[in-house]
Amino acid sequence: MSKVKVDQIDPRTGGGTLTIGTSGDTVTVPSGVTMTTAGTFNASNINAGTMATARLGSGSATSSTFLRGDQTWQDPGGMPDYWSSTAFAAYLDSNQAISSSSQTTVTLDREDFDLGSNFDLSTYTYTAPSTGTYYIAAGIGGDAMANTQASEVWAIVMIGGGNAINAGINWAANPGRRLNAVTGKLVAVNASDAILLQAYITDSSGSPEINGNRRNTFLCGYRVY
Repeated sequence: MSKVKVDQIDPRTGGGTLTIGTSGDTVTVPSGVTMTTAGTFNASNINAGTMATARLGSGSATSSTFLRGDQTWQDPGGMPDYWSSTAFAAYLDSNQAISSSSQTTVTLDREDFDLGSNFDLSTYTYTAPSTGTYYIAAGIGGDAMANTQASEVWAIVMIGGGNAINAGINWAANPGRRLNAVTGKLVAVNASDAILLQAYITDSSGSPEINGNRRNTFLCGYRVY
């Protein structure tokens, strides 16, 4: 095999085409040789094989990353798992006597779960750990009304000091009936907002009670996004 040593190869005429090899030939660039170009090399000329992912961008190219527009491999992330740090459910364990027609905080003294440890059983208050949209649900069970006049029960959820959710029910001229008011909706909540449940019961007997039962008197919720 012969070797030709030159510093530059040019076509015979200026601006002409320089061809290396003939169809079917193999041109080998030995290991350790660096090829550089200051001109244009069309990507369409790469018509065989697979481009190594490391050549496409910086960062770690894996099955769990994607190539971003700034040519970096990035973790796509996903929907944050808010449930594990915000979901809670508290309830009233035993009847609570309140004054008629007086909005009163419910002494929610038991928990079914509190995944973020944000519910305070001593203040009956949930403190939102982060800003977002939460689904909050609540219920008030009014114990049996012993009068023959109209009675009503309201479940009122206070968020950040304001009345954010409420639902009421009334029952006229039907003594001995237990009234349950239940509500739930998506609401905007700010970090550190206090969320608590209040009851409003009208009873002409003057001594209504909130029914202590996890099915009737409760406050629960979680951050959706």
